[in-house]
Amino acid sequence: MKQKHNYIAIFSILLTIFFSFSLLDIKNTEVTSLRSGELNEATIFSSSTQLSTPLIIDGSATGLNANNWTKAIQDGWVTGQGTSTDPYLIDAIEVDTANLGNALTIQNSKNVYFVINNSEFNAGDDYSALELVNTANGTITGSSFAGSKHGIFLNGGTMQNTISQNKIRENDYGIKFGFMSMANMIMSNGISDNDIFGAFSEPSASNNMISMNYFLRNPIHAKDNSSIGNMWNLTMMGNFWDDYNGEDKDTNSIGDDPYAITGEIKDFLPIFNHDPMIMPIMNHSYIFESTENIVNWTVFDMISFDAFYEVYQNGELILSGDDWTPEEIVINIDGLEVGSYNFTLIVFDGLGGINSNQIDVSVVNNNNMLYVFIGILVVFVGILLFIKIRKG
Repeated sequence: MKQKHNYIAIFSILLTIFFSFSLLDIKNTEVTSLRSGELNEATIFSSSTQLSTPLIIDGSATGLNANNWTKAIQDGWVTGQGTSTDPYLIDAIEVDTANLGNALTIQNSKNVYFVINNSEFNAGDDYSALELVNTANGTITGSSFAGSKHGIFLNGGTMQNTISQNKIRENDYGIKFGFMSMANMIMSNGISDNDIFGAFSEPSASNNMISMNYFLRNPIHAKDNSSIGNMWNLTMMGNFWDDYNGEDKDTNSIGDDPYAITGEIKDFLPIFNHDPMIMPIMNHSYIFESTENIVNWTVFDMISFDAFYEVYQNGELILSGDDWTPEEIVINIDGLEVGSYNFTLIVFDGLGGINSNQIDVSVVNNNNMLYVFIGILVVFVGILLFIKIRKG
């Protein structure tokens, strides 16, 4: 009889282990998901302030009504203090001067810090959307510079500015490095559809870093006349050129041959594979009628240039969006009936690159919880019997 009790106890313990692992499988399955333009509907073109007269900031100007940073703050289109921790901020403005002058000129400003963000500039055929003259310490990001002679013109000793994640398109010159412009960082911009050059450097410009940009549909992507030299690639990668005709035999996403720019000046590490990346995703299970269940994906590309995405549930399109950036697209999946589902994300980078990922979702019945409860009860009884047998 005692041996029989031992079998019951062992059987109960095994049942407990089994049901405990079942519970862990239900509770601890990871939820992973997507991210994209769905959460970025307020794109860089959602400007809240529209202006039609040329904007000028002269950092050295003094006197009554001088067009300096203080005046720009008083006029209401600049905030901040100009320090490294609280830079002057030009944010969410739209400027179209219709060929009356540069949309925005900042000059003689080297001792303060400033940021241009989330804005749109258009000047017309004879002027620059943005011209920086003798200016440093600027960060220009998330903005559009279009429909002008120069999208961005760096001139007159402009140095140590960072220009990234912008759309520079449909100008004569996308970005121009003018007289003595030096040590500026031009990274992760979309430079496209410009009529003459995507990027152009005068002889006196030097040591500008141009890397991780997408050059698309420009008649001549780049011409570099610098007598000292600019840098067209980092140590890991250069730029994407849509007319690159080299190969990538080692499949490391970097072209095996350099991209020729001007004479001996080359991008030695041209980007070959520009497919967007989707972080590894795991499947997901949840209990029927529970709430706050999601699937989401983290998507990354160096720049989302006219990008878009689609999400399918069991092959049916349920969501689409555009202009995704390195963030997360999240979908609530509450309310599904008991059963199996799949959610597929397809992302397009606007350059011909594409990637996809599927998440399988299982919705399980609440009865599973009953089985877990029974297992726990059997274990409890088994433990009591085991204790009794030991004492007997």
